[in-house]
Amino acid sequence: IICFLAWRISWDITMNNSLIFNFTFDDVEFGEKETPWDLGPLLYKGAAAIRVDKVSTHISRKLLGAPLLERFDLVRGLHQSISDKLACGGSKWSALGAFEVIRRFFRWADELDIPLNLDTIDTTYRQWSDHLLHRIRTGKNISEESAHSQAAKLGHHLDFVLDRQKPIINTTRLRKKIGRKNILGIQADKQNLENTFKFGSTLLDICNGLDLNSIWGKLPLKIHLRNGDFLVEHSMIGKRKWPH
Repeated sequence: IICFLAWRISWDITMNNSLIFNFTFDDVEFGEKETPWDLGPLLYKGAAAIRVDKVSTHISRKLLGAPLLERFDLVRGLHQSISDKLACGGSKWSALGAFEVIRRFFRWADELDIPLNLDTIDTTYRQWSDHLLHRIRTGKNISEESAHSQAAKLGHHLDFVLDRQKPIINTTRLRKKIGRKNILGIQADKQNLENTFKFGSTLLDICNGLDLNSIWGKLPLKIHLRNGDFLVEHSMIGKRKWPH
């Protein structure tokens, strides 16, 4: 108990002064008007609902209470996963997408008073995916593609945190929508293919019709086509001089 209290006091001091635990992304270059990303505020319940450029003020004024220790390993793992992706050449915009989805997920959990920790995160993740699926079915401003994309982004980093061998998104009921061509698209493609074959056949007939005898023969030049028609070439008739 004494050791725990000592660690808790050390934790509070550290969090209040931001000396040791750093969940920012120092290697990412931000614009003058951009707020640097920081997953640290997610240790506080309700922080995900506050604008990123305002949340630090809420924390410093102790408006969000104390950090939730049970979230520490989860937040640290998510931060490490994004950092590793960036270090391996991942794009800033992919990392930003993950950062935003993680905040959205934490906000949802906070609103429903759902605990966030490593022990229950897989179950919580599936609950969230069911929430996205419900939004799709009730028409609440989200498409199948968007729901699957969000779940895949978060799931990718949870796979790292939980050291999973198989993607956690496969344990949900969300499925990636496979695009299907509509009837108009199929008909248009069929017509384009037919036109392509006709054009290719015509070119082949022209090539076959341009043998040496035809090229050096008398004008007009006639090239027979496989459909029964023929091309007549009168180019420079009466003006062309052939070498002897």
